Amino acid sequence: MLVFRSIFKYKQQIYEAPKRFSKNEIQINAQKQKARLMQEKLLQQTSNIESNTPRIVSILFGVMTVPTFYYFYNALSIRFEDISYFYNVRLCIDWLNLKYGLLCGSLIGLNMMKFDDFKAKNKLRSKVPFNYTYYSLPILLGLCSYSCIETLSQWWVVPTLVNIISTMIAYSHSTNMGTAPFWTFAIVYQILVLDLIATGSLFWSQRNLNLHREKRKELYSKY
Repeated sequence: MLVFRSIFKYKQQIYEAPKRFSKNEIQINAQKQKARLMQEKLLQQTSNIESNTPRIVSILFGVMTVPTFYYFYNALSIRFEDISYFYNVRLCIDWLNLKYGLLCGSLIGLNMMKFDDFKAKNKLRSKVPFNYTYYSLPILLGLCSYSCIETLSQWWVVPTLVNIISTMIAYSHSTNMGTAPFWTFAIVYQILVLDLIATGSLFWSQRNLNLHREKRKELYSKY
């Protein structure tokens, strides 16, 4: 009997609700209130990050497009034999790689925060897993292009061309999954197409530079 009484008393101590207005009840309610407030604050912070990150990245993406086309315009308006031509091409390519590295890095961050845009047309979140290869490839291609800084061959522009194409695929995939804001899709894709045309022009420009350099080597002593 003593054993059963001890078990009953132990269960009663565990499951018995605290008496109303007792010190124990006040402490428990205070802990619950604190946990609830912390949970609400955490949810609010997560919501702020999810809503503000796309806006900040979109602004940065648009701002970084300005120097890209500025250096592109300068490169096309300078003669081949001027050393500043190559510097403008180099800066244009660097800004392109930096811009798309930032874009793909932000897509990875939004996925890690479980960002979900309810306006996305066809969500594949439950069907297609998030593949980091789509998003890390543009960053790696940008580093590959930067490592070819000393060469004058037109082929060092190719990693940036592939970078833009892979970013197109990654952004389409991310928008379709709902991990990228749907309202940015049209703007970003228009800039992607313009950058692709500009980079293709730089590729042919570098090719013509090399052909001209072989014919008139005396003009390129500064290179």
